Amino acid sequence: MNRRWVMAVVIVGVGAAVWLWSRETGRAPQGREQPFTDLDAALASYKTSGWELDRAPPFPGPYRKTPEGESMVGKGGEVVRRVGNGNAVVEELRLNGNPEFDQLVVQLETPSGRQTLAVLKRARKPRGP
Repeated sequence: MNRRWVMAVVIVGVGAAVWLWSRETGRAPQGREQPFTDLDAALASYKTSGWELDRAPPFPGPYRKTPEGESMVGKGGEVVRRVGNGNAVVEELRLNGNPEFDQLVVQLETPSGRQTLAVLKRARKPRGP
């Protein structure tokens, strides 16, 4: 009986440590990360919602979405996104709002760990009277 309690305490302790680590780093544990895919598959959930690719990432894939997610630019908005590698900026993107369509910046990751950006656009839906 004593041995079972020791094993239970060890398992609970390891589970708590992994849970705290994943919360602290903002990332899911290794087994839950999305697989790397081609660009169309990585952006498929957006395309089903009416988004289309406006600017492809400058770095080759395969890709997966990062926990940082995306930034939306409305008709009067502006966004600047920078992807850094230590102290150096490796990619910078500036977008100004457009009254014709919405824009969405999606942050992606390559297998080498490089972060890159894709821009999607969707026609703005006309508002009712």
